[in-house]
Parts: sequence; structure tokens; C-alpha cells
Amino acid sequence: MQGSFLKKRGGISKRSVIIPIILILVLFFAAGLYMISITRQFYFQEKVKEASLLARGYAKSLGIVIDAEYQLDQQMRSTLNVAGVRLSKYAEPFTNDVLAEFAEDLDVDVIYLYNQDLLLIHSSDNTYIGWEPEEGHPIQNFHKSGMRNFVEGIREDTVSGILYKYGYYRFPDNRMVQVGLRAETISELYAQFDPQYLINELMKYGNHTQIVYMDNEGKIIASSSPDYNEIMINATKHALPVLFGEYRNIEWAGTPYLVFRMPVQVKEVLSGSLLLFYDMRMAENLLAGLVLVISITLGLFFLLFSYSILHTYRKNKHIVTIAYHDELTGLPNHRYFNEFISESHGAPLTCLMLNPRNFKAINILYGYTYGNEVLIHIADVLSALQHRQASLQAFRISDDRFIILMHTQSSEKQIDALIGSLRLLANQYQDVSSLEFSIGISTTDTAGHDPSLLIKQASIALHATTDEIFIQQYDNSMEESLIRKDTIEQELKRAIRGEEGILSLAFQPIVEARDSSIHGFEALARMKSQKLGMISPMEFITLAEQRGLMVPLGDKIIDLATDFLQTIQERFDGNVNVAINVSALQMIEENFTSKFQELAKRKQINLYQVELELTESLFSQDLNLIARRLKELRQLGIRISIDDFGTGFSSLSRLGSLEIDILKLDRLFVMALSEESERDLVSDIISMAHHLGKKVVAEGVETIEQKQWLENAQCDLLQGYLFNKPLSTSDAILHLEQEKTHHA
Repeated sequence: MQGSFLKKRGGISKRSVIIPIILILVLFFAAGLYMISITRQFYFQEKVKEASLLARGYAKSLGIVIDAEYQLDQQMRSTLNVAGVRLSKYAEPFTNDVLAEFAEDLDVDVIYLYNQDLLLIHSSDNTYIGWEPEEGHPIQNFHKSGMRNFVEGIREDTVSGILYKYGYYRFPDNRMVQVGLRAETISELYAQFDPQYLINELMKYGNHTQIVYMDNEGKIIASSSPDYNEIMINATKHALPVLFGEYRNIEWAGTPYLVFRMPVQVKEVLSGSLLLFYDMRMAENLLAGLVLVISITLGLFFLLFSYSILHTYRKNKHIVTIAYHDELTGLPNHRYFNEFISESHGAPLTCLMLNPRNFKAINILYGYTYGNEVLIHIADVLSALQHRQASLQAFRISDDRFIILMHTQSSEKQIDALIGSLRLLANQYQDVSSLEFSIGISTTDTAGHDPSLLIKQASIALHATTDEIFIQQYDNSMEESLIRKDTIEQELKRAIRGEEGILSLAFQPIVEARDSSIHGFEALARMKSQKLGMISPMEFITLAEQRGLMVPLGDKIIDLATDFLQTIQERFDGNVNVAINVSALQMIEENFTSKFQELAKRKQINLYQVELELTESLFSQDLNLIARRLKELRQLGIRISIDDFGTGFSSLSRLGSLEIDILKLDRLFVMALSEESERDLVSDIISMAHHLGKKVVAEGVETIEQKQWLENAQCDLLQGYLFNKPLSTSDAILHLEQEKTHHA
């Protein structure tokens, strides 16, 4: 029941947490894929640009090298061809010296002249004269070819082993001349212009690339890996780029590459293609690292966001729990009750308000910590009861007030059964079993329930319970009674603060039994409500005791009574006492005696004419404290009387040890004087009081017969309607004046 209700309050539904987490997970996942895709695409494009620039640069370098090699070769060919032509046009007979001059003039290293039979007949360096090439020698091959001229590549001389580049020229008479350039230095220069040499040099700085140079037929001429040389590459078969400027992603020998195809041109003539294999392993590893970093970052953000949502969820749940539950007992609180009732449309409800009657005493005697433990035990009892009966819901709405809500319009039998279950469960807890509960009950069967009205009516019913009747069900008269009490309380407070016209005193004469002369007056409090009219002293005095107003009200009565005493002391000679009723609560106050000292000083009154009337209930208090207080008052000259003697806790033996001056016989004894047994008891009381040195006042004297009997029994003072009803201040003073005149 509680769970479904709290979910309606918002902030604690798991869906409110799970759905945002799922949505943010999807969002983070999509964002991660997008970021990874963008990063991969950006990085790949950067690598494409880098690889493209490398491929273009390598292709251009290779073209320059090939062109330089070609130009060098052409220059050497031209030198050798020119030398052959010059020698063929020489008409003089050749000699070794002539050939030496020609060699120096033509800037060549050696010149050999062969006759028609390929016998070496002249030499510029005077060597190899008479040498004849063997079968298969390059010179034999040229001689047999019938070509006019031919230039060889660089090779080792077959006799000396020295590197030369030779050119051959055939004379018209079939003689031939061999012109040679020493090629040790030229060979090194040639090697620098070799594509393979360039590729090897480039690979020193290209750790992440492989280079392949192939001719127009697809034959590999040079490559960064010797394994590829002399291999025919089919671009389509190997998924290589077909067109110049294209690139492809391929896997070659187990390694992923980004392959570019670039043309290698010499003098704008296509001499082949360059394939740049850009190793993507490091790039892919870096991309994998970036993907991992992005994933971890997004994961951390997701975890942080999820933690934030979960933390907010727990915090909101805790806030809702605090907002709708009592912190001490864990029971639903007043706010929960209000909203719960507001949503209980149409269902009949019975509200039981429970209050442990002696809980305040427990707090005072054992402390608030122990009191809190008792409240927790009570909550445990109510929770156990609630779990046993699904139609019940328990609440704690204030410090020591609990509510049980029944979802039916309960009968008296059901309520009795509930109270029985409550007691049975309470007995399981040592502290709770000793508690007694007052219970106020309110019910409603209207369509729209008003939680404040339910609590108000249950509170009124609870307020109407007594020690004898601890269960009350609300009715309208209870509310009227409570309103009346509240009205009286408010007007009493105004009177205490000094507002006139509400509180006044009436003064009933107390006369001497022997001659009916005025001994004094008893000050009797009277209240006239502006709204309710005259209020009985029994009603407003009792209410003042219940509402904690007895002490200030008593002080107000003492103040009014001493005003009257001040007046009669100023106007009349003699010793006329004023008796003032005092409660036990006033007597036990530390400053009670000092109040009279302050009044005597301020009003200039004689405290010997003050008589305080105490009820016998006073003697149920601390006797040592009371005895000390009475002694203090007697030292000020104040007289003490015990009101309604014989109906309470006092005894003559106890009174003998206290500072008491007068005993007032309760009117019940006076009314019963017609009975023989009562007359004997009254006579004995008067006799024993006189024996203890106390005077006796008989209250409620209304007939001549009562007066005569009391006189004969030697009662000292009489009071009652036979002599006078309570008088207003002015009438009391007038009565005093009349008596003075009569005696005069």
C-alpha cells in the first residue's frame, strides 16, 4: 500500500532511473560510433594525403633518376660513337701512337683496332697486340651481327677484369675498332642512378612503406623487397589500383596496406609505374588506441552520469522518505496522512487516534532517550498490526500521537477487536505493555474525505477521554464542549493579563458563632464570559488546572483579594480577615512567600488579616516542603486554614505537627447534622481541634437548627446562606458599615 502510494509522489520510480540510463547509453553509444567513425575517416584521409604526397614524391624522384641515368648513358654512347666515326675517317696508316693520340684527343681510355679476321693489330696502350677474341665474346658477337656500330653496357674486361664501357664501329673494309671508357667511377655513378639504389635509399627513411617500380608491362624492375623483383604483377588480380592517382586498401603478405599507383615519366614519356605500399598497421593500432580512449572516455562519462542519476535517485528517494515518514519510528507522517486521505476517494474510513496517557511522565522520570525507545516500540506494534491486517494503515502525526486508519466504516465490535489485537501485540514488548492508551475515533463515509477534519474530530474525541473512559467516538457535543473550554481559556488569559470585566471576586461573610459578628470574608472567584455569560467556579478553576493556568490565575485572585483587604483596612478599624483559596501548585512554588512580602510592601497591608485556605489534597505533596512553606507564611503573620476538612487526606494527628490555625468543616457534615452518628462525629472533630489549639469553621450553615447545634458544640465560626450569600465588593463594604453602625 505504501509503495504504490509513494510511487505516485514521484521521484522514487525505478523507471525514472532506468529509462534515462538506457537513453543515455544509446546516446553515448551512437555518439561513440559517430566519433569513432569521424576520427577514423579523418585519420584515414590524413594518411591518404600523407601517402599520396610520398607516392608523388617517390615517383618524381624515380623519374629524375631514370632520366639522369638515361642522359649519362646517352652521353657515353655519344662519346664512343663519335670516337668510332672519327677513327673510321682516318686515312693514314694506324699505329699505336696514332691510337694513343686519338684516345687523348677524344677523351677515351683505350682504343683497339682489329683486322678483318678479328686479330687485334694496334692498341692505344700498346697492350694485347695479337690477341684474338674467343667464340661467344662480345666482340665476336658484334662482328657476326653485321651491325655498323654498337655500344655495350658496363662490364669487366675479359682479360684484365677492369670495368669498361665499350663501343664498336665497323669500317667499310670490315675492320673494326673498339673504344673503351674505364667504368669504375662511372659504375658507382650509375649505381646511384639505379632505381633499385634509389628505392633502397628511400626505404632508409620510409619505415612504414614498401615501394615497387614496374615497367609498362607490369614487370617489377625494382622494389623495396627483393622477393618481388622479376615478378609480373597483375593489378586486377592483386586488387591493386589500375589507374594512376588511385589508391586501394589491400592486404599484402598478411600486412594491411594503403596502395597508391603513380606514373613514372621521363621527359613526359611514361616509363613505368610506382606502387607505394603504405603500411597501415601503426595507423590501425593508433586508431584502435583512439577507439579505446574514446570508448573509455564515453564509458567513464556514462558511469559518471549513471552514478549521478542513481545518486539523485537515492537522494530523492531519501528526501521523499523523510518528507513522508517519521524519522524516529519510520511510520508514515502527517503529510503522508493528508495526501493518503485525499486520494482515498469514496471509501468509508475510520480514524483511531492513539495517545499513551502516561508518556509525559515516562519522559520526565526516565528521560527522552528512553521515551524515544518507547515510541519506537509502539511503532513496531502498529507496524506488526498493519502487516496482519491489510485494511489498516498506521501513522505518527505528532510527538506522542499515532493514528490507525481503517478502510471500512468500522463497528464497535471491530474497534474492540482492533484494540484487543493492539494490546496482545503490545504485550510482546516489555516497555509498551505497561502503557495505557487513550483513543479518539472519527469516521467518514462522504465521497471526498477531508484529512484535517478527520484528525480534528479524532483529536476532539481523544481530548474527551478520561481516566475512566479511555475510548471516545466523536460527536458534535464534544466539539461544542471543546470550543467552550477554549473560549473560557482565552478569556482567562486575557483576565490574567489585566483585562477588566471578566474576573471578579465575591465575598461571603464568616461570623462568630457566639454573637454573629463578622469575623472575616472568604474571597470567592467569579467569571463572566463576554461570549458565554457567567461561568461556574468549578468549571473555570478545573479548566485552569488542566491548561496550566492555575498559578497565574491564583496570583490574580490574590491580587484582587488584597485590593479588597487594602480597602477595608483603610476604612475600618478592627480585625476583619480575608480568606483566600490557594492551590497546591501555588504553594510549591519557590517564590510563593516572597509574593506576599512584595504585596504587603506595595499595598501597605497588614498580613495578619490574610487567611489562606488550603485543600486537603495539598497533603498528598511533599510534606516536608509544605511544612516549611507553612512556617514561612506563619512567620509573616498569615493564618492558615484547611478547607473541606474531613473529605481528603488529612488527619488530626498529622495536622497537629503543622502550622495550621483553622479547620473548615465541609458542608456535608453540616447537612448531615440531623443524623445522630454524624452529630457525634462533628462534636468529636470540634473537641479534638480545640484540644490541638485549632479553631473550627462550619461551612454551609443554612438553618437556625444547624446554627444552634453548632453553637452548643462550641464551633468557633460559621459560614453559610443563613448569614449571607457571597457579596460584591461594594455590598461587602456596605455590610461592614452597617454592622459597625449597629454595634455603635
